[in-house]
Amino acid sequence: MTTVDAALSTLPAHAEGSEPTVSWAAVPADEEGPDGRRWVENVLDPGASKTEHLAVTNLGSDPVTFALKAADGYFTDTGRFTMLPSASTSVDAGTWIAVQDTVDVQPGETEVVAFTISVPEGAAPGDHPAGIAATVLARPAAGDPQGVGVEGRVGFRVLTRVTGDLTPALALDDVVVRYEYSWNPFAPGQVSVEYTLRNEGNVALGVKDRVFSVSPGGDDPGETGSPELTEMFAGDERTIRSEVQDVWPLGPLTARVAVHPTALQGGEPVLEPATAEVTAWVFPWPQSAVVLIVAVTVVLVRLDMRRRRRVWAERIAEARALGRAESDAGTAG
Repeated sequence: MTTVDAALSTLPAHAEGSEPTVSWAAVPADEEGPDGRRWVENVLDPGASKTEHLAVTNLGSDPVTFALKAADGYFTDTGRFTMLPSASTSVDAGTWIAVQDTVDVQPGETEVVAFTISVPEGAAPGDHPAGIAATVLARPAAGDPQGVGVEGRVGFRVLTRVTGDLTPALALDDVVVRYEYSWNPFAPGQVSVEYTLRNEGNVALGVKDRVFSVSPGGDDPGETGSPELTEMFAGDERTIRSEVQDVWPLGPLTARVAVHPTALQGGEPVLEPATAEVTAWVFPWPQSAVVLIVAVTVVLVRLDMRRRRRVWAERIAEARALGRAESDAGTAG
């Protein structure tokens, strides 16, 4: 179990003869205790260092020795921040953090631990993500030799910006527009807009206020977007997808995408919006099928009516001929 950028977690810590539950929190702090920050951000020169603090709270009923670990940070495919597992080797900002190995915390108590961020000389300018966490190893249950221990981690991100030439850059590519027909031919369908974002600079970016416009025939665009912030570190690539509802398949559909980036550290705009536009042609197949069925039905009904008229005309003509024949026979008699 890995939990980073979260204040609280619980983990069953199996021990001989009992199964206590360890519950704990780990948050940024000052020397006095938790200071309300969600994570730690600093701007440091190459060769500089800074001391920060971590507050570890034991919310369980037993004393716990927590291991303290730091590692390089990254975003998962779902956009959640985490840090490299203990079995992986950090190569960047995770190696810049020095912290004591363990901390003992009594039930209901909070211990504040100092840690130092030391930026090496020659560090590349830009944002460098790492994480720091208080961890507990849950051993396999007694009598289960095949069990696997689970490491629980609770912590937060530590983002260090190294001064120098900052080069924010965001690429928007591979915009794909797909139309999804409604099962009901008398109802509009939806358009899915998918595209790829790449953070090609050295600054961590938050992408928000995405706007997707789809205009049938170029008029009256429908707009939608996601209020959620998409966070991207340098080098990250993310595929974004959204849907525009209630769009009729009326030929050309033009999708316009505008992506507004801001800096994660500081939150200020750093770039003009990245934009792209793609036009796709969509044929109204369901509606055309309905029209075709109606047209064929009308033609068949008309043909049937003509056939019926012809049959009745033939029968009437036969009846008239029979009536004349009978009349002529009576006259002759």
